[in-house]
Amino acid sequence: MLPTSSGAKCPNCGSEKLRYTEEDVVCEECGCVIGEGFADPGPEWRPFEKEERSRVGAPDFYHLGSDSLKTKFQWRPEYPRLFCRLAKLQDRFEDRSLVGAIHIMQNIRDKLCLPQPVLERAIVIFKRAEEEGLLRGRSVLAGSIACVYAACRVLRVPVTLDELYFSLFPSFLFDRSVRKEVRRFFLCLVKRGIVRARPFSPEDFVQKIVDRLRKGPDVAEVALKILKSMREKRAGKMSNGAPNGWAAAAVYIACRLCGEDVLQREVVDAAMITNVTLRHRVEDLKSVLDAVDYEGC
Repeated sequence: MLPTSSGAKCPNCGSEKLRYTEEDVVCEECGCVIGEGFADPGPEWRPFEKEERSRVGAPDFYHLGSDSLKTKFQWRPEYPRLFCRLAKLQDRFEDRSLVGAIHIMQNIRDKLCLPQPVLERAIVIFKRAEEEGLLRGRSVLAGSIACVYAACRVLRVPVTLDELYFSLFPSFLFDRSVRKEVRRFFLCLVKRGIVRARPFSPEDFVQKIVDRLRKGPDVAEVALKILKSMREKRAGKMSNGAPNGWAAAAVYIACRLCGEDVLQREVVDAAMITNVTLRHRVEDLKSVLDAVDYEGC
């Protein structure tokens, strides 16, 4: 137990001059260590104002639902009617749409290995959209996918809508109506001012594609040089088409220049685009290859 400052004495010399630290208690006269390994009784962090000095609990996690842990009422044989009524009341006041959305967002996060802040931000966006009344007449599935995509845009995590959709459903269950609904919901989030984020650039997808192809950092460096030269010469051209298509074409050309063996099918699968898109973007980038410095490849 940690000795208090009032009446505490050193057992070696009897001095009352003790120095209290976060880990131990030391006598200033003889240097005897009275105790060590104590728990810090102070607050978790230091406030800047004296009025705020108080112990606080753990931070809130939005993915737990209702901003906190919750106890579910279950049936008990001693009081069957009471617990059945409590369970019904809990289900009645529980936000079912939020619970279902959190489940969908967690599945997307687990399938795509997205960072935890993306899930937290997506839940916050979903709550704001629900307060604004944007979920009326829309499915929870489309709203959940749109909120995850909006969170990725805000936190600059490169991902496409097709990746989010195919992480939940296989390709043969592709539904264009759900994709259109997701896009409309995302545009509503932008128009209402709930989400403010700039679009992805081709440079954001370069490292992601390189990692999926298991290539070295030199390939990513050359691909970024190609995209930079393309942006300086024909900036308006890059505004047409998806950014992951330009990134895939730059990575494909960089692999060829660096002597890395790669197939078009592998690049297409890594970037989730079509063969036609890759070929067109490669032809567009060939016109700027003369202005790029490829030393070391």
